[in-house]
Amino acid sequence: MTENEIVELGVRAQLLLTSETFRKVVSHLGDQYANLILTSAPNEGDKREDGYHQHRALNDIVTQLNLYVGQKDQILEQRKMAEQEEEPLDEDA
Repeated sequence: MTENEIVELGVRAQLLLTSETFRKVVSHLGDQYANLILTSAPNEGDKREDGYHQHRALNDIVTQLNLYVGQKDQILEQRKMAEQEEEPLDEDA
């Protein structure tokens, strides 16, 4: 993946993460999976495991999106620093 593709992915990930709808969905699903784990009967170990894995997958998605945002920010900061290094010095100052 090129740097420009990573930046674009990071921008889109940031838009998704800051979306009110996305945040509500993630919160709702997280609560739903936690409730599934907490309300399962002692003999429903498989049900608890399913809830755990679903909750974990949800967290993995959010974590990956945040990683994309971080990569985007890092690339843009490196580009900014490189541009500043290339700027000619103002000799009249």
